Amino acid sequence: MWSGWPVNKKQVDTVQSSDALDRLIVSSYHVITSDSSWVEWLDQLIGVVGAQEAWMESRGPEGVTRMVAHASRPGDKSMEFISCIVFQDGSNSDVLVLRGRDVKSARPFIDELQPHVARVLQLGRHLDAGRERLKLIAAALTDSLSVGVLVLHGSSHMIVSCNIAARTIAASNNGFAIANGRLVITRRSEGDLFRHAVESVQNPTNVLGRHVTLGAGEHCVSLLCYRLDHCTGSDHSDGVSQFVAVFVSSAAELPALRLEYLKTEFSLTPKEIRLALGLARGSSIEALATDFNLSRHTLRAQLKSVLRKTGARSQSGLVTLLLEDPRLLFAPAVDLTRSSLWR
Repeated sequence: MWSGWPVNKKQVDTVQSSDALDRLIVSSYHVITSDSSWVEWLDQLIGVVGAQEAWMESRGPEGVTRMVAHASRPGDKSMEFISCIVFQDGSNSDVLVLRGRDVKSARPFIDELQPHVARVLQLGRHLDAGRERLKLIAAALTDSLSVGVLVLHGSSHMIVSCNIAARTIAASNNGFAIANGRLVITRRSEGDLFRHAVESVQNPTNVLGRHVTLGAGEHCVSLLCYRLDHCTGSDHSDGVSQFVAVFVSSAAELPALRLEYLKTEFSLTPKEIRLALGLARGSSIEALATDFNLSRHTLRAQLKSVLRKTGARSQSGLVTLLLEDPRLLFAPAVDLTRSSLWR
C-alpha cells in the first residue's frame, strides 16, 4: 500500500481535521468577498466541532460588548464552553465562543483556526474603511449636482443615500417629503404612480427608467426612477437590481438635456434638438412657434422628423423617451430662444 494513504483511525482523523480546517478558512474569506455571513460560517463551525451553539462578539473599552453573529443547533446548551480571542486591536477585541458537550476538545482546532480568522477580520476592517471613503467620495460628487439624487432600496423604499439637492426640493413642500428614512409622496394618487414606477423598473425586462410628475405648474416636480444596474450598465441579476436611483428635478430648474447626446444618439439637427428640448420642458407646439418666430406647420414638420429619428410614436412618447434617460439630465440650463445655438 502506498505510504501516503492513512492506514489507521488517527491518521484518518488528522486528514479529516485538516480538510475541515481548510474549508473553514476558505469560507471565512467568503464572508468579506461574497454574500456569505458570519452566521453561516459559525453554523459550519459548530457542525465541524460538534457544538450546539457559537457566537462571535466584539468587546470594546469599558466592557462594552456587541454581538457580531450567533448560530445554534438543537441540543442542550447548558454545557461547557470555550472562548478564544480571535482578533485584538488595542482595547478592542473579537471573541469566538463555543458551547456544547466536550467542546474543550476542540481547543487545538480553534487555536489553529484563530490566526486565519484574525487575518480575515483585519482585512474586513480595511475593506470597510475603503468602503466608507468611497461613500464619502460618492456623497461629495452627488452633492455637487444640481439635480436631486436618491437611492432607494426598491422593495422597502428606504432611502440608502440622498444628496443636498434632493433634500432641498423635498423641504420646499413640492409634493413629496423625506421622513424616517423613506421617500413619502403626499398625494395618494401620485404615490400609487410612483410605486408602480419603482416596481416597473425592477422588472429585468424593462431597460428604460420610468418618469413620474408630482403636482402641477410652478411647483411641479419630476421624478425619474431608474434601476441601479441599468444606470451602471451592469448585466448582473444580483442584489444591485434591488436598488433604484431616483433623479429629482424641480420644474422651474429642470436641467437641460444634453445637446451633444441628442445629436450623436439620434442625429437630430440643431433646430430639431431645440424643438425636442422645448417639448420636454412642457411647452406646446403653438407656444414654441411663437418663441422661435416660426409657423406651426414648420414645427410640425420638424416634429415628424424628430419622431422618425428617435423611433417615438407620438409627441408624448418623445417626451417620455427624453425624460427616461438619466444621461440626458446633467447639463447646464440652455436658453432655447438664443438663435446662435441652433444655427
